[in-house]
Amino acid sequence: MNISHDKASDSLYIHLAALASVDSVEVADGVVLDFDASGALVGIDVQQASHRVDVNNLAVQCHDSEKDDILHVRLSDQPIVREVSPDWRTHISYAADGTIVEIVLLDAKKKA
Repeated sequence: MNISHDKASDSLYIHLAALASVDSVEVADGVVLDFDASGALVGIDVQQASHRVDVNNLAVQCHDSEKDDILHVRLSDQPIVREVSPDWRTHISYAADGTIVEIVLLDAKKKA
């Protein structure tokens, strides 16, 4: 896993695999999942990142449970105060200031 923040486009990108993205799905406002040709998740793009995550104090932790096919990406140590599930496989948790604390993807290796 590699993380990059492009200040010019204000995009935080979490590289999960070194494969080319051929399809993308916006699962929540400003949160885009990128998939390779086989439908495997290769990256997570957080657009307008400075408004959605604390880019100066990232505390990124990534845990992939292959047995259960669940990906947990924790972006902050802030307490979770609100949780949203925009679809059956995506769960996004927010802090009191509205920034993203955690993204959880069920069925992470399969395309929705």
